[in-house]
Amino acid sequence: MNNPTTRSDRLLDLLQSDPDNLRLLGDAADTALAEGRPELAVELIDRYAGVAPPPPGLINILGLVALEQGRYGDAASVFQSLHDSQADDAGLRFNLAWARSRLGEFEAVLDLVSENLAMARSAAALLKIQALHHLGRLDEALALGERVTEPHGDAADLMGALASVAIDAEDVERARFWAQRSAGAPEGQATLGMLALAEGRMDEASQAFSAGLAVRSDSARNLLGMGLVQMRRGDMAAGAAALDQAAEVFVDHSGTWIAAGWAYFLAGDAARAMSAFERARDVDPAFGEAHGAIAVVQLLQGDVEDARRHAATARRLDKETLGGALANLLLAQSEGRTELADRIREAALTMPVGPGGQTVAEALAQVATRPSASRTSERPISD
Repeated sequence: MNNPTTRSDRLLDLLQSDPDNLRLLGDAADTALAEGRPELAVELIDRYAGVAPPPPGLINILGLVALEQGRYGDAASVFQSLHDSQADDAGLRFNLAWARSRLGEFEAVLDLVSENLAMARSAAALLKIQALHHLGRLDEALALGERVTEPHGDAADLMGALASVAIDAEDVERARFWAQRSAGAPEGQATLGMLALAEGRMDEASQAFSAGLAVRSDSARNLLGMGLVQMRRGDMAAGAAALDQAAEVFVDHSGTWIAAGWAYFLAGDAARAMSAFERARDVDPAFGEAHGAIAVVQLLQGDVEDARRHAATARRLDKETLGGALANLLLAQSEGRTELADRIREAALTMPVGPGGQTVAEALAQVATRPSASRTSERPISD
C-alpha cells in the first residue's frame, strides 16, 4: 500500500508543533533536496536562518539548488564562500569547480580539481579533461586521460570525453580505444561515427551518430556527423539543417559553421550560406576557410573585386583552404562574368580542390572537424 506522504511531508508535520527545532529544519531541508523539492529546501533553510546561522551543510544545499536551477553565478558565490574557510573539503571543491565550468571559467576548474581529486572521482576527472579540452591543451588532456583510465575505465562519459580529445588531437588509436569503452555515451558514439565516416563506412557512421542522438538529441558532435553523412549521400537540405543545429550548439567552432555554410550553398541557399560563413569568420578572423568560402558566395553574387580580396586573404592565411582554392579556380575561369550560380554549385560538388584531389563535398568532414582556435568540446558537464 502506497504511503500518501513523503518523508519531508512527515517532517513538516512535526515542525507544525515545533517550528523552531533546528535539527528538524535541517533534516527536512536535506530530505526535501533528496526528494527533488529544491524550493521547499530553500524555504526550510530560510526558516532555519530566522532562528540561527545555517551551518555549512545547509549553505551547501543552497549552492546545489542554484546549480540545479541554472543559476551558476549564485552557485559559485555560495561554494566560494564555503571554500574560503574549508579549502581542503574535496566535495566542496568539486561543487565549486562544477559551477566554474558552467560559467566557462576553465582555468579556475584546473586550479580546483587536483590530480588526487581527479584520480579519486571520475566526475572530477571529467571536469578537468573538459577544461583542458576547452583551453586547447590537448596534450595535457591526453596525458591525464592515460592516468585516469585505470581507476575510471568504466565511467562512460569520461571515456567519451577522452575520445573527443583524442580525435581532435588526430590520435586515431586512442580515440578508438576510449570511444569503444564509452558504453554508448554520446561523445563516444560521435567519435566512432567520425572514424567510420573518415573510412567511408557510411552506414556504420550513420548508426553511430543516430545512437548518440538517441541519448542526447542536442549532441553537437553527433549532429555534425549526421549532417556530414547526409551531405555525402546527396541530401544537402537535411545536411544543412543538422549542421546548422550543430553549429548553434557548438557556438564557437568555426569549422562547423563552414560545413553548415557549404551545405546551404550546395542546397542553393546562398544567403544562408553567406550568413554561416560570416559566423565562422567572426568566431575566428584568422580562419582562412571562412574567407575563401565568403569569396565563393561573392562570386555567385557578382561581387568579383570583394571575392578577389577574400580569396587573397584566404590564401595568405592558409594556402590549402578548400574555399580559397575553389574561389581562385573560379576567378581564373570567370573572366569577370557574374552569372556563375550553376557553375559554382557544380564545381563545389565535383571540382578537385582539396589535398589529394578531393572535392569540396568529400573534404568537408575534414574541414568541419579540424581543431581551430575555437573550442571543440561540448558542454562542460555531460547530461
